[in-house]
Amino acid sequence: MRAQVPLTAIVPTVGREGMLADALASIAACDPRPAELLVVDQSGRGAGELAADGLDITVRVLAMAQHGISVALNAALREATHDRVLVTHDDCRVAQDWAGVAAELLHEDPDALWTGRVLPDVEPGRDPSLVPSTIDDPEPAVYAGVARVDVLYPANMAVGRAAVLDLGGFDERFTTAAEDNDLCLRWLMAGRTIRYEPRLTVWHRDWRSPQDLRALYRRYQLAQGALLAKHLRLGHAAGRRLALDTLVWSVRGTAHRWAHGRRIDETTASLTHIPLGLARNWRAMAPVRDD
Repeated sequence: MRAQVPLTAIVPTVGREGMLADALASIAACDPRPAELLVVDQSGRGAGELAADGLDITVRVLAMAQHGISVALNAALREATHDRVLVTHDDCRVAQDWAGVAAELLHEDPDALWTGRVLPDVEPGRDPSLVPSTIDDPEPAVYAGVARVDVLYPANMAVGRAAVLDLGGFDERFTTAAEDNDLCLRWLMAGRTIRYEPRLTVWHRDWRSPQDLRALYRRYQLAQGALLAKHLRLGHAAGRRLALDTLVWSVRGTAHRWAHGRRIDETTASLTHIPLGLARNWRAMAPVRDD
């Protein structure tokens, strides 16, 4: 029997059964394996059970009627058997040593939030730069002392679940995106450390059409606007810096895209949809009172 490490691997899904089955199979192939594999299924049609069928690993499926990535992750953090958890997404595959490396890293620094490489998984002839949310930096990095939103890759992270829940978990007002940016900022503002380790590796599938990718980036930008609304309304300096940095990033990125033929990239729709998301979510992102 293959060795196990005392970790819970978490995979939220909205029902992409084929890709989810590949994701779960890659986790089942880990050596050592995580002691628990927990799927949060928001598909409403039993996608988790279907994808897990026939695997030689026990998969615990938590079916949820409520939608939203933050809701799914918070439920998984509360339900996980083990305090140390690994998270990936249903359109990713993990390296065979993923769980083993994570166990090693969390033993090395159990208080850090660890993240790692997210490599594009593309067919020959496809452009790997069109796969969103990837990173292939070969050098480890430590982030602490400076509040920022861009150093956590949610499709590949390892952390102690109690620490995330103690911070309030993921903000469930972020339903489709930016929940990772918000946690990243709050984690660093709380004086905690995020560490990037390239040995912790997953591959992100290339499955979106250009139309799908444009729609995805529009959702990202609306969510980024909501993130700005939240942290500007909180009135802290990090929120003001975030607003300025976002403006500079958006203007520079848009100018670069236009200079190179309006290609699709992470700044697509940023000049229109970030302000739109800010306006739409200004009231909803009022500071939460702790009565």
